[in-house]
Amino acid sequence: MSGYDLGQPIGRGGTTEQTIVPGVTPWAPVPVAGAGYTLTLQQYDRWRLVGFRGLLTTDANAANRFVTVEYLDGQGIAIAEDGSPTAITASQTGVQLRGALTYGAPAGTIATGLWFSLSGLWRPMASQIKIVIAGVQVGDLLSALRFTFDRTLVPDDGSYPVRAKVREGRLESELGG
Repeated sequence: MSGYDLGQPIGRGGTTEQTIVPGVTPWAPVPVAGAGYTLTLQQYDRWRLVGFRGLLTTDANAANRFVTVEYLDGQGIAIAEDGSPTAITASQTGVQLRGALTYGAPAGTIATGLWFSLSGLWRPMASQIKIVIAGVQVGDLLSALRFTFDRTLVPDDGSYPVRAKVREGRLESELGG
């Protein structure tokens, strides 16, 4: 049963898999140079990051970069983080970043890509996942980002009219209406 997390109790609700691509998914902004990336998850669902991919290109400024994936609480404070202890040095082009629930200890080299395990925390509605580049320089750029989530629909809690209006607004923005 592709796309379902069979480890969830039946009463929890339907869990599906969703891949979010910044710049393609309407509510996920495009990364900008010289910064990490923050993805704010949509309301009314619970999310668990199960896969992450991206490329990091560094500029010529001499500094080591370290990449982490942070899980932020409602106040924007990191409650957990995943990442690789391998340094990315200046002038590296297209360093592959890979994270998944199934990976063991962080591994890889700059040539083969940095592979690291994800913690699999379920995140509440409208929380944030942040890609942090320690030592980021003005010309560094994250690209080709892909976030794959297990997404659990929250049972109707009486907010159906509000949810329907939000969904309608999403459709209008996706269709250019």
